[in-house]
Amino acid sequence: MLWYNFKYAIRNILRQKTYSITNIIGLSVSLASVFLILYYIQFETGFDQYFSNSDRVVRFTIEYQKKDYNNHFARVKNPVIQYLADDFPEVEYMARLSPFKQCAVKIGENKFYSKGAYATDSNYFKVFNGTLLLGNPNKILNSKGQAVISESLRNKFFGPENPIGKQISLEHLHDPKFHNYTIVGILKDVPAQSHFHPEILISLENQADYSAWNYTYLLLDKAESIKRVSKQFNQFKKKHFSEKDITSNILHLQAIHDIHLHSNKDREIEINGDIKNIHFLILLTILIFLVALLNFTNINIVSTKERSRNILINHLLGGKLQHIAMVALWQNLLIVGVSVVLGIGLARIAYSSFQQLFYLPDFIITKSTLKHFLQIIFFLIVCGSLIGTLPLLKHKLKSNLLNKTSLSLQAKSGKKTRGVLLSLQFAIVVGLLITTFVIQSQINLLMENRLGGTNKNIINITDVSPSLTSKYDLFKNKLLKISGIENVTASMEEPSGEIMDAFPYHLEGVTQEEFSSNPLNVFTCDHNFLDFYHVQILAGNNFTSDTVSKQYILNKTALQYIDPKLQAEDFLNRSFEFNFFYKKLLPKGQIVGICDDLHLTSMNEKEKPLAIHYQNMVNSCISIRFTPEALQSALSGIQDTWQELFPDYALSYQFIDDLYLQRYQQYINQRNFLSALSLLAILIACIGLIAISISIIQARKREISIRKVNGAKSFEIIHLLNKYFLKWVVIAFVFACPIAWYAMHKWLENFAYKTELSWWIFALAGLIALGIALLTVSFQSWRAATRNPVESLRYE
Repeated sequence: MLWYNFKYAIRNILRQKTYSITNIIGLSVSLASVFLILYYIQFETGFDQYFSNSDRVVRFTIEYQKKDYNNHFARVKNPVIQYLADDFPEVEYMARLSPFKQCAVKIGENKFYSKGAYATDSNYFKVFNGTLLLGNPNKILNSKGQAVISESLRNKFFGPENPIGKQISLEHLHDPKFHNYTIVGILKDVPAQSHFHPEILISLENQADYSAWNYTYLLLDKAESIKRVSKQFNQFKKKHFSEKDITSNILHLQAIHDIHLHSNKDREIEINGDIKNIHFLILLTILIFLVALLNFTNINIVSTKERSRNILINHLLGGKLQHIAMVALWQNLLIVGVSVVLGIGLARIAYSSFQQLFYLPDFIITKSTLKHFLQIIFFLIVCGSLIGTLPLLKHKLKSNLLNKTSLSLQAKSGKKTRGVLLSLQFAIVVGLLITTFVIQSQINLLMENRLGGTNKNIINITDVSPSLTSKYDLFKNKLLKISGIENVTASMEEPSGEIMDAFPYHLEGVTQEEFSSNPLNVFTCDHNFLDFYHVQILAGNNFTSDTVSKQYILNKTALQYIDPKLQAEDFLNRSFEFNFFYKKLLPKGQIVGICDDLHLTSMNEKEKPLAIHYQNMVNSCISIRFTPEALQSALSGIQDTWQELFPDYALSYQFIDDLYLQRYQQYINQRNFLSALSLLAILIACIGLIAISISIIQARKREISIRKVNGAKSFEIIHLLNKYFLKWVVIAFVFACPIAWYAMHKWLENFAYKTELSWWIFALAGLIALGIALLTVSFQSWRAATRNPVESLRYE
């Protein structure tokens, strides 16, 4: 009996090739996309698990809460961290990381920059255990002048030679001079799934000094201890904090596994992901899977209807309902099985492009990945089984499946059911299109309103060493003589960088006390910075090149922050001073102008209040604007000039668009996912629509022929047939619009500056869905309308 069911199922599949192929294409394409999305989700949720202690490692941070001012840094500058291991028995070790941001490196004759250079203490390899490839973890980085390099650096610069005992020279922002370090160990390459990627570790200059900014990691005795330690923080603060700081300093512990997706603090060690992005992708996975299942269901209903005569004859000849249902079950199991195999194959083929698009590592099937894949396959098999047999069981329960006195299979509301399922499919398509357009519109807004606007012809030499700033004016003047270079400026942060330095201030006639209780952010730049990036002066004047007068410009947000009652002109020519110990860097000066907001960092958050100061002492980013046609000659001239003035340093630069693309990468990924999935959803919906239109037109071929014989014109027949499908697409549009509007409204709440949910976005999505449905159906309608009516009526 089993063999009979199997053979009969294959015969049905081959007999109904159109429906079978349609089902297989729809399911396999959707499965391939689901597999790829699930792998990406697993990649994003699997961060910081590459060392065996990972479940016990937490990061310690302090949140500062004051009136009208709140900061939560990912790093800590407070000597109380030295008491954590002593006061909490649950803390086994503490490790500190002090990043060098971008570090100039020399190994022999080789010069390069490293963004993965850190100073750390001797506990690093005890907290992050198992990450040392060569060296003794108990005796490493415990004295000055030691360095550990990554496996990749060793292979690149030393080859098979043992680098232990060799010298490496580093220069960084903390100390603008090259210093020699002795290599004492080799660090395993940190995988992509890590929230930071060290390639050079050096020992802290003074391991007993706990007053500097550090990222602080603790190794607990067990994972559950994080709650117990957190509960004891109040007692810890009473013991080590002043009475004033007890209420304003909030202590936090965060499991290292949670940092990548659940941390968006100030001065993160690297740009993190966002759990909202994962939720978004899970929703997309469900939607694309739902489109495929709706398509599968619709085609099965059509297929069952077309087999009604065969089913009836089978029943009349003694076939039982359970046998008929078993054949349908086997048929769907075979279709699902073939779809799963093809889906896995398609996912494997598409992975190389997918990998490049989202910067993923090589495809590795882990136990967790396999578990999720098997769950999806099992769910699909169950759904396929139910979808294949429910039409039969439904009609049996209604006593309408088989009527032995008639030669037809009754199916009440079959036409309406198909229409509802079709409408749901196109509602998802319309929703995906609207979401894609809104996200693209938001990305356009982010990129067009960033610092510099739409100007792409700017390169930025970032993280310039303080030792080079003394030659900045000479470098700038030489660059301006190069053909094709229009302008050169400098700033303390590169475009897309974070402005975090803030100090109490005094503004003449406005600040009542000597210095304000709330700090104001500071940003230093060259005198032509605002002109270079076309930032509008709203009141007063721009900077002049006069270095004697100490000039400050406030941004628009600073006016509201300092005193919203005053007009922009009221701030001009007032004395201004920061409460900062190094007066040569931030001297007492005068407000000379008010400018528009810079939008230097990100438009996710509101612009910070800024006092912008003309000062080149600490400007670590040099920006160069060039004419588009002179790119190659400009780059060649920059390279030659750099080599002439700074022979000990490698030249490292980035285009301004690349800096902002890195900042908004997660939204670009969302856009890319949505675009691909929208196309897939359209493809699946169209495949299903073709199959359903063929079935409906086939069922009405006699009606069409009679209409033609009675004088109906072809365009009238086409209109008659298309009207049925267009009705359901319009219903889908009406259903999808309010849901999509609400979802996008909530998504845009993540941004301080957001695009408008314009009517044209919804109209365009509806027109595209309508157009696709018309193009898909019209060809079948045209064929039916132009067919010779004699072919259908000759045997009537």
